[in-house]
Amino acid sequence: MYFKIRSECLVKFSDKNKKAKVTDLISGENVSIQGTEFDILSDSIRKGARVELCVSKYGNSANKLFDSLIEKGFADYYDDDVFIEKIRTVNEMFIKNDHFVKFQLLRMGIELTGNCNFDCRFCTTEEIAYRTCGCKKWNDTRKMLVSDYTDLICDASRLGLKRIDFMGGEPLIEWDMLKKLIQVAARHNIISYVFTNGSLINEEMISYFKDFNVHVVVQMFGCSQDAYNLVMNNSSVEYAHVENAVKMLAEGDVNYMINLIVNRYNEDYVENTENYFSKASVQRIYIYPTNPDYSRKYYKDMISCKTREMVVNIHTYQFAKYFNDCLNGNVYVACDGNVYPCEMIREPLGNLFEMKLWEIFRKGNHRKYWRVSKSSIKGCQDCENSINCFDCRALDYCGSGSFTGIRYCEKALASGLH
Repeated sequence: MYFKIRSECLVKFSDKNKKAKVTDLISGENVSIQGTEFDILSDSIRKGARVELCVSKYGNSANKLFDSLIEKGFADYYDDDVFIEKIRTVNEMFIKNDHFVKFQLLRMGIELTGNCNFDCRFCTTEEIAYRTCGCKKWNDTRKMLVSDYTDLICDASRLGLKRIDFMGGEPLIEWDMLKKLIQVAARHNIISYVFTNGSLINEEMISYFKDFNVHVVVQMFGCSQDAYNLVMNNSSVEYAHVENAVKMLAEGDVNYMINLIVNRYNEDYVENTENYFSKASVQRIYIYPTNPDYSRKYYKDMISCKTREMVVNIHTYQFAKYFNDCLNGNVYVACDGNVYPCEMIREPLGNLFEMKLWEIFRKGNHRKYWRVSKSSIKGCQDCENSINCFDCRALDYCGSGSFTGIRYCEKALASGLH
């Protein structure tokens, strides 16, 4: 009898760590294998050993592992040594060739202003990456106009753009501009996301967000005035305004979520806030050690593989081998016209005051960023989590000093790879 992993399941072995991960590419469920179970799975899958041979070699541990994986829907028993061909949605030879892969701009961040009405203690205008997404103060010396942004969105729609993230600073400071651009995006069937601290949200905005199916990401620091007082350099911010904004979003049936910005000042309020807003979707966004105000209390959570784990499926797992799961299909446009790989990697691909968006892509400088997959990073290549692990190149780049470096990973730190 033979033990075979199902066609819709992916197995990633890490011989160095003696660990493996089995992932169901339809349900997204996965299970980690290590120690003796790793040897059993390796013998049966990679060496094609019969079940009886594995049981003879490893005893009842083999039966327990096989039965467990079958019960969870990852595998089956077969009388013969059959070949189980893996499900594929794309020919991988086409994925690797620019001539065959259709260019696709998936997501574009737009910075409307580098200014903010908050004065967070950790936030500076320094060009360093210290969080994965959201607002940050930037020096915006030259301003794009509504007409410039409108032309940009129209050009991006021709490149297949699906989503725009309106960011800052605080984008609601530029509300008159923002609401016009949301309309432009909607005309091109582009979904708009707005990243905001929530303090400026009013009834007009709620109605607008609802009418144009805008997704709002409220970036919060806690569920009390005390938490906000600790994070701010001044005490002029009223938490009640932020909480009321969240209440209005919920009652107005607006698509929204909460990014809880975890730092050294609010670390004692994190769990209370998650419990208080339990009916909303709350995601932790950590301030990383490139900023001195990171949370020591949550450092292990910040760099853990579990925190970085993301869902892959039959449509995305092949692309994960060749493209970066965050940077691929993504660009960020600052209000001075510079186009960057993302909001935190400030290496210009070009400037919109000098050339069109399609001309910037024709230069091909974006490929360096889009193609830096886990498969191309030493230390990630052989990791069992490489396909399932979210990769923020900006943070690791800033922390390690190398674009293919690893700094914020528990495994890399344990093995000295950083």
